[in-house]
Amino acid sequence: MYAVQAYLGYAYALAGRDAEAMPLLEASAKLDRGFHPALRMTMLGEAHLLAGRVDQAQRCVDRALALAAAGEEHGSRAWTLRLAAEIALASGPAHADQAAERFQAARALADEHGMRPLRARCHLGLGRLYRRLDHLEDARVELSAAISITREMGMAHWLLEAETELAQASTAVTN
Repeated sequence: MYAVQAYLGYAYALAGRDAEAMPLLEASAKLDRGFHPALRMTMLGEAHLLAGRVDQAQRCVDRALALAAAGEEHGSRAWTLRLAAEIALASGPAHADQAAERFQAARALADEHGMRPLRARCHLGLGRLYRRLDHLEDARVELSAAISITREMGMAHWLLEAETELAQASTAVTN
């Protein structure tokens, strides 16, 4: 039941339905055992980040990393590192190096474990980071990789986001 709560709550969070997401995610994250407790905590953290609660998102990341280590949840650790990178990205340019390191660490784990959707999200995150830093060629490389993977996998939401980011990076070059 707690896994279903987590995935439904996560879907609500991605759809911007925070009020419906949080009770489900919080109930699911209270259990430190069972099906992927670190991943469930990461989902809660991402919901907090999407709602602008960066401090709460960081607390969830810290807890999820501890749970992942204790339960040897390597895939969950990878997703948590991606969220940690997103938090660093949201925290501003002073955290750019930290964001890049965490995206790259998450992508390495994604490669190691064959987690293509996560790999795509890491490319997208790095592309957004590089675009914001005006490293436009690096941004185009990362965003093109994200577009390729999301298109192959039918990840329509993330494909649109990657295409939008790439268009903004291309517009920045011509201006």
